[in-house]
Amino acid sequence: MDSVAETTGAEVLAQLDPAPLDMIRAIGDGSDALLAQVIDLFVESGAPLVQQVRAGLRANDTALVRTAAHTLKSSSANLGGTRLAEICLKLEVAARTGNLSGALPTADDVEAEYKAVCKALSALVRKS
Repeated sequence: MDSVAETTGAEVLAQLDPAPLDMIRAIGDGSDALLAQVIDLFVESGAPLVQQVRAGLRANDTALVRTAAHTLKSSSANLGGTRLAEICLKLEVAARTGNLSGALPTADDVEAEYKAVCKALSALVRKS
């Protein structure tokens, strides 16, 4: 299986869970206008969270990793980014138990998947 860092946006686009995206469309007027706004917020708020995960892992700061990973997990799941949510869940659980060592996703994994999800979401809105 490819590593997270080798995943392309096109591959992630195929892996996006359409259900949360459809729910956002339903809340709006059925168009992608609201979805585009939510995606913009995800892109804006996600980049600092990725950097917080990186800083927390570097400093072995379990509280920082737990909080940033939890927030990124939730927001990515709300937009169908299930793989990113799963990666963040692993980090969140590890941080909650106080053990950031072992076979965990890296900050590079989180960043690569975040970028791939952003690319896939942007392509989705452009396609509509």
